[in-house]
Amino acid sequence: ERWLALKAHCARAPMPPYQSDANPLGAPAPWNIGVENLALAYQVSGDVSYADRAIGLLMFSGDKPDAMFRDEGFDARTLLSGWACGYDWCYDRMTEEQRAKVRLQMEVWADYIWPETNPARENAWAVHMPWDNYYHGFLQTWVAGLAMWGESDKAQGYVDNARHRWLTEVVPHLKATDGYFLEGTSYGAYFRMWRYLAAHLMATDEKLDLSVMEQACLSKIHLTLPDRVRHYPGGDQARTSRGDIWDHGRLHVMPGMTFLNPVYGQAFKHWLDTITPRRCGDPTNFWEEFLWYRPEITAVDYATMPTTYVNDGAGLVMARTDWGPDATMLCFQCGPIISGHQDFAPGMWGLFKGDWQVMFAKTNSH
Repeated sequence: ERWLALKAHCARAPMPPYQSDANPLGAPAPWNIGVENLALAYQVSGDVSYADRAIGLLMFSGDKPDAMFRDEGFDARTLLSGWACGYDWCYDRMTEEQRAKVRLQMEVWADYIWPETNPARENAWAVHMPWDNYYHGFLQTWVAGLAMWGESDKAQGYVDNARHRWLTEVVPHLKATDGYFLEGTSYGAYFRMWRYLAAHLMATDEKLDLSVMEQACLSKIHLTLPDRVRHYPGGDQARTSRGDIWDHGRLHVMPGMTFLNPVYGQAFKHWLDTITPRRCGDPTNFWEEFLWYRPEITAVDYATMPTTYVNDGAGLVMARTDWGPDATMLCFQCGPIISGHQDFAPGMWGLFKGDWQVMFAKTNSH
């Protein structure tokens, strides 16, 4: 079913050349389909029409070289990983001219990001903030470097710099917070982390220490409210103040079935199969739902896990009477304030049974 959903979505993409960006986010304009969806569909099916549309999209957007420079490089999170996937997965269908154009554009974007290649950004937003979602968008330079390995003189520098930052900045931060980003449960840093970690693990023989990712994935289960529709609404909730789990929650955990302890993978599978949504709802995420969901894994109920979760580093306590849908759950937060998206309210608490009985002030704000 996930493959059928991916194919149906890709079938909506018109054939290139794409000549207008008057409505680049509207259906069926190319950006609404996604390079990764089309490129993965080509890899699975061998149907060159998918590759040709993905390449057409790269050529179309490559005529806008400044696309990533707005808002301190916000779009690095989508452009670098998307172009890397398109380049790698559709490589055999590209001409040499097309490959060179894509490589040059990825180099321009990757060179812009970090102070090591762009000293003017030494004090730019988030380049020294491993707790921030922007930072993990910037680390997609890792994926771009891997995609261009052996063909760009700059590729190893991108990989080495990103890997060094992971080891010396991200890992120590996550160890200090037991795998929890203080930005909260809404922002998508985790699934962006999985993009560069998975790419590195599959492209190299290096065995990275993923203990912080185990903590991060297990924390997601503990932070899920008994209705399994919402999670603890930590930090700014960008889409709805209710704290609905949405796609980012699924993609936070899903790659853990492949890269983490298989015992945990069975618990993650049970969580993925019993929460709402049962699959990613945003079509631009269909490729990851298909790529990372593991139907062959046997789900094992995690009801034997402790019913109390204490995260000293982040200052979180989640305590429930049991793992059933009718459980009573206490949520309490204190701890450090370092991130712009986290709650500036140490000591706040809520009580959930069926719905919020004692709620946070922001719970029904939007």
